Amino acid sequence: MVSKFTPQFFTYTIGKIQVFSIGDIATDLAAIWMMFADRDARDRMIAEYGNISEATLKRAKGWAIVFGVILLDTGLIDNPRHTNMGETILNRLLEDRK
Repeated sequence: MVSKFTPQFFTYTIGKIQVFSIGDIATDLAAIWMMFADRDARDRMIAEYGNISEATLKRAKGWAIVFGVILLDTGLIDNPRHTNMGETILNRLLEDRK
């Protein structure tokens, strides 16, 4: 089965300019694995957000993997803080698989 992605449309104002934007809430939800150290807290956040489809949750985890790998990669080059952040994100995702 192929899941269908339906983009979200946003409008906001910057000064006198009306901006129309398109986005995927999954990129925002990826922050769950960046911000919440406790698995129960992550589960509560997902529950509180409400009405997240399984496809959106999978995309959110995918985005979290991307962010974790990028941070890990840049950290291994020259930024130890990024290494720690990337490892933390990836470890939290692994923890949630169990």
